[in-house]
Amino acid sequence: MNRKRMLAFLLVLVMAAGIFAGCSKDNSDKSSGNAGEKKGKDTLVILDTQVVEAFDPLNTALNYKLEWHQLFDVLIEFQEDGSMGPGLAESFEPTEDGKGYIFHLRDDVDFTDGTHFDAEAVKYCVDKIRSFELSSWVTAYIGEAEVIDEYTVKINKAASHTKLLEFLSEYLYIVSPTAYEKDPDGFAKNPVGSGSYKFKEIGADGYIYMEANEDYFRGEPYFKNLVFRTPLDPSTAVVALQNGEIDIALTMPQDQVQIIKDDPKFHVISSSGWGVKSVFLEGPNLMNDQNLRKAIYHAVNRENAIEFDNAPDGAKPAANMYSERMMGDHADFMDIGGYDPELAKEYLAKSDYDGKALKLTITTDLANIAQSVQEDLKAIGVQTEINQLDSNAF
Repeated sequence: MNRKRMLAFLLVLVMAAGIFAGCSKDNSDKSSGNAGEKKGKDTLVILDTQVVEAFDPLNTALNYKLEWHQLFDVLIEFQEDGSMGPGLAESFEPTEDGKGYIFHLRDDVDFTDGTHFDAEAVKYCVDKIRSFELSSWVTAYIGEAEVIDEYTVKINKAASHTKLLEFLSEYLYIVSPTAYEKDPDGFAKNPVGSGSYKFKEIGADGYIYMEANEDYFRGEPYFKNLVFRTPLDPSTAVVALQNGEIDIALTMPQDQVQIIKDDPKFHVISSSGWGVKSVFLEGPNLMNDQNLRKAIYHAVNRENAIEFDNAPDGAKPAANMYSERMMGDHADFMDIGGYDPELAKEYLAKSDYDGKALKLTITTDLANIAQSVQEDLKAIGVQTEINQLDSNAF
């Protein structure tokens, strides 16, 4: 009996000259023009791109970077030039055998519950994240941790080729072991880290409320309060910016950016980068029918998908499976080809496709791309039905 299997297609891998476009309102109520002084406004409201309801970074397959990096620190951090720089670790060096790194930790950091940060806290977090089933995938990257002394810890690579430093900066958030042990099940609703902000609550409105950590080792944050508002559709987000309901909106579609970019009240910031957008296809025997998968791959016109997605100027389909930023000299290792409807039809003729509709499962923000993909597949004879979910259901 054939079982339904779900297959993820990375249909649009775009390298853009402005893929991350953020818009912020100009807060003109400054109490002084001096750099070190506070604004009259003490609360910063950020429009989130997803609904976040849990804050346990050790027992999850998710990564809510926007919120978690406010609450928790990491050992090392990406610098603006892409290099790795200090975080909770002041310095680091590879071990003599090349199988890991030794981290020299700061001695002046406390968690917001008053407990002290040290090497034992790092080992605790490494051990925990490696032990949970939901986060067990990290064991392909992070090896075991060993305490050398109070402020020195060694972390091994899981494999010789592992980019451990980059992985630690993105996925190993350091929590308070005391708070975690006190209430492991409740930590996700009452997180404790050493970050620049402390968690207050998720309000009845679904917004996330944080307050400044006045004792933060890098100095007290600029804003006393931080609020993450639940997502809005782009046109509503623009209205919320104009009305002053939010201060920052992230990843704004290009057509909405055009509406406000000439308004002196707003700052539009674009930066180059890369991104992956995925839609999911589900159908009988899809995983086992390589010819059908090849037909689908070559049938999709990624140029059209980018156009439908209202992507920033300069966005284009990637010519390689992985970006140069991720893979360096190995980026060109796999030639993935591209849009070729005639080749797609050839593969479809050799497949076991029976004409039944495949389910195209997406989040709400991918509706335009899904319609483009649906039309492309229809053109070669593959039927689809779109199953649109909100981010939590997805």
